[in-house]
Amino acid sequence: MLIFFQAQLENFLATDSSFQYANFSKAKLKALEISQCDFSEATISECKLTQIKLDDVNFSQTSFFKTPLKGLDFTSCQIDGLIVSIEALSGAVVTTFQAAELAKLMGLIVR
Repeated sequence: MLIFFQAQLENFLATDSSFQYANFSKAKLKALEISQCDFSEATISECKLTQIKLDDVNFSQTSFFKTPLKGLDFTSCQIDGLIVSIEALSGAVVTTFQAAELAKLMGLIVR
């Protein structure tokens, strides 16, 4: 497992890499470009995210607890089973299908 606890990463490019189970808790991440990476079951809790570009990233079962997601574009990403506080979702960009999946976090049943 990779540990980036309280890390400060800036101007970082990750392509075709695995960060599965990585711990980014309380990290400050700025100007990152992440493409075709696996962040499944990673912990990205209580982080500050600025200028993040995502392309085809697997965030299945990833914890974004207490991390504001405003401005993040998840439309090309997998976000099934995302662990997130409801208020942190405000301003995140998702597809209609992803929105229906996220609605389950609020106890909604979408038919």
